[in-house]
Amino acid sequence: MTAYLADTNVLLRWVVPEDPLCPLRRNAVRQWASRENCCKRSGVAKHDDLLARILQGTSDANIPFNDLRQLLRRLGFEERIRGSHHTFRKAGVEEKINLQRDDSKAKIYQVRQVRAIILKYKLGGPK
Repeated sequence: MTAYLADTNVLLRWVVPEDPLCPLRRNAVRQWASRENCCKRSGVAKHDDLLARILQGTSDANIPFNDLRQLLRRLGFEERIRGSHHTFRKAGVEEKINLQRDDSKAKIYQVRQVRAIILKYKLGGPK
């Protein structure tokens, strides 16, 4: 069986039966798909997952600072660093986004501000 991982261009070759009801095949797919056994995810999928977590608003305290910075740059923001302050600007967006590190995480209120700007300007959606 040959399959592509949905969120990457990784080609997989399984040495298992083609029958979808075969327990050997189901277990192989389940083990491969689990995050513990999965290879490193692509940058696009990682940012899509982070964007979904931010928009859900259920884990504002657990957003990694560097991942949030990368997401904003991927959304077209320009970053300027002065000391511990990371300021992001984008043409067409009135607000400036100011981020500061809280250990390895982004500050909660700043994640909320980023969510408000993403929703207000409809950023990160299909183009």
